[in-house]
Amino acid sequence: REALAQQEAEAARRASATAALRLAKGLERQQAKQHRRQAEQERQREQAAERELRESRARAEEEAWAIRVQALASADATRAKAREEARAARAKMEAEAKLRAEEEAA
Repeated sequence: REALAQQEAEAARRASATAALRLAKGLERQQAKQHRRQAEQERQREQAAERELRESRARAEEEAWAIRVQALASADATRAKAREEARAARAKMEAEAKLRAEEEAA
């Protein structure tokens, strides 16, 4: 009877140890799966940050080009206005000189 009790106790200990081992392996698998999931999420966050950085740089470059184009257009308009003002001043001086010449001739 005592031997049977010892065998049952040993079987119970083995079953308990086996269950504990299964539980530990299950936990290891679960943790490994969680680590993989976290690594994947981190990779996705890094990719999103890199994509946002590229898009931000592209927007900044587009804005810089727009500013350059606007500055060139403004400079062109300023030069055109200055040329037109110089032409008008020259025409006015020529007209005044012609008028004086006509008055002197008369």
